[in-house]
Amino acid sequence: MNTRKPLIPAQLHWRDDTPEAVDFGDIYFSRDNGLAESRHVFLDGNHLRERWRQLPPSSKFVIAETGFGTGLNFLLAWQLWLDTAPPNATLFFISTELHPLTHADLQRALSHWQELAPLSEELLQHYPNLLPGFHVVRLAQGRVTLLLLFGDAQETLPQLLDSQHSDFFAQNPWHVDAWFLDGFAPAKNPQLWQNTLIEQIASLSKTGTTLATFTAAGQVRRDLSAVGFSVKKISGYGSKREMLVATLTELKKSHTIINKTPWLLHAQPQAKPQHITVIGAGLAGCHIAHALAERGIRVTVLEQHAQAAQEASGNPQGALYTKLSANNASLTRFSLSSLQFALQHYQKPHLKTAFHDCGLLQLQEKPDPSLLDLMKNNAQLAQWMDAEQASQISGIALTRGGWWLSQSGWINPQQLCKALLDHPNINTKFGCSIAQLQRDNEHIIIACANASKQFSQTAWLPLRAVRGQITQLPTNTLSETLCCVVCDEGYLTPAHQQQHCLGASFIPDDTATDLRSSEQQHNMSLLNAISPTLHNAWQNEKLHGRAALRCTTPDHLPMVGALPNREIFLRNYSALRHNAKVVINNTGSYMNGLWVFTGFGGRGLCYIPLAAELLAAQLLHEPRPLPQDIQQALAPARFVIRELVQTHAGR
Repeated sequence: MNTRKPLIPAQLHWRDDTPEAVDFGDIYFSRDNGLAESRHVFLDGNHLRERWRQLPPSSKFVIAETGFGTGLNFLLAWQLWLDTAPPNATLFFISTELHPLTHADLQRALSHWQELAPLSEELLQHYPNLLPGFHVVRLAQGRVTLLLLFGDAQETLPQLLDSQHSDFFAQNPWHVDAWFLDGFAPAKNPQLWQNTLIEQIASLSKTGTTLATFTAAGQVRRDLSAVGFSVKKISGYGSKREMLVATLTELKKSHTIINKTPWLLHAQPQAKPQHITVIGAGLAGCHIAHALAERGIRVTVLEQHAQAAQEASGNPQGALYTKLSANNASLTRFSLSSLQFALQHYQKPHLKTAFHDCGLLQLQEKPDPSLLDLMKNNAQLAQWMDAEQASQISGIALTRGGWWLSQSGWINPQQLCKALLDHPNINTKFGCSIAQLQRDNEHIIIACANASKQFSQTAWLPLRAVRGQITQLPTNTLSETLCCVVCDEGYLTPAHQQQHCLGASFIPDDTATDLRSSEQQHNMSLLNAISPTLHNAWQNEKLHGRAALRCTTPDHLPMVGALPNREIFLRNYSALRHNAKVVINNTGSYMNGLWVFTGFGGRGLCYIPLAAELLAAQLLHEPRPLPQDIQQALAPARFVIRELVQTHAGR
């Protein structure tokens, strides 16, 4: 997926609040009977009412759709789910869209259906920015999860798989239960009906997966049959004589999908846990415990200190930001996805008291033209301000402009951790030191920052401690006008309890946590780059502060996922030492029940919420909120694969 290329929103022509797609010359829904038609084709065509009434408690059901459009099919499925499914079951609805509607257009389109208004309002409240990639939205108090894939379906759908090797599609830890094929008529939008896309649909399915579509085109019928679907025509809705329904009866081997080594896929998929132990009660441990507890899993959190958030998570104020970029690197794509998710996450009522959404300004000399292009339709996320605008919005005189993140701000990490742990499914044990790991048929998540490598199973993990010191500054008459967070190489927060937070030093491999005057002066130099006036105003103040240790990795991406059995990995994938591009038909070998969740560096507030959703999805066999290539970029096993490949490169 090329994140540098911005999405082109749907170009619409309106007739009495009914949208038509200009590029495809087709309507999104029938003006007279759109609800009835969608229910007949997609809900009835997949027998959803009957199937959902028979679901066991705590189960999940996955629908995937080609062509999100106005979201009408999703809203109808959501409505039916609430009416018929068990109250503790979860619906996952995955939908692709190359040209998503803008928020304003979606709002206008959905105003057509008043009976769906409560659901429409909740969807509109969480509708994502128009940026390429995966966007996960949790709705209906967790009963419904929407995963929007913005971009070309032929690029996004394969990224849903843990393995893009056709011999292992059946071993994917989750599968689609029902498909809605709804991407305008094949004659008007042939790209969304190509046989390569039909093969991708089959790769995500299992025996018994159903499919429904409004079209009865012969080529679609033949393509579905060719990949193993049993297809039949049934009566269409209204004046449409026929439509197609299908059931996958045999997954046939793909002849077009290019196989890749399936090292992310587990050789022995682990059973869904009922109880999980989390080691560490910093931001990482508290977030993953909360994500699992929200899904009904009992969690025990073990922490060596007397309370949560005592080390790097213990700073009084933390800025919620990341480096904005339009390039296609895994780090920048993950960062942007994480920022969008975090901004929604911290607005939850039980977390909102810890989040001060005063806005955040990232100073730059001039904007990157590619980033300007990417943010053209996403001013709600980030908007460029010149120096005059930046000064007005921040409340202090600035000589440079920057990116204005109106929804961001700062967080009190200790208050946040306390709120995350306040859940009936979470049990905490403080003052608890762990000497060794011995699994007893339960899952353990290692989320204790630099201490994560203290165990024999994890000693090889390339984690690195980086000392960081913040400076705390008393409010004065010049600083009290600062009304948002301002970031450059360092950051300065608005006052909280009569003090500002200025940070931070960055000293690799220094594990001491004493307060140092040299680093206070370093931080003051960072302040001077932001505002010489404020720097001079605090020049003679007695400086206070706090030092702690970040936990980082060599590639600056966190470790999120199962802990690999390093020795077996090195043996099974040893051919990579001689040929980095060879495809090896072996799945990954992982330490049964051990998971790693650490290495977030100084971006924990931004990265951790979405990373916790990913790890929870992996543990519970749910659709992943991030594409496969980013999952691989976060997996602890990447360092073993990289070790093998670099051995080849060094020859």
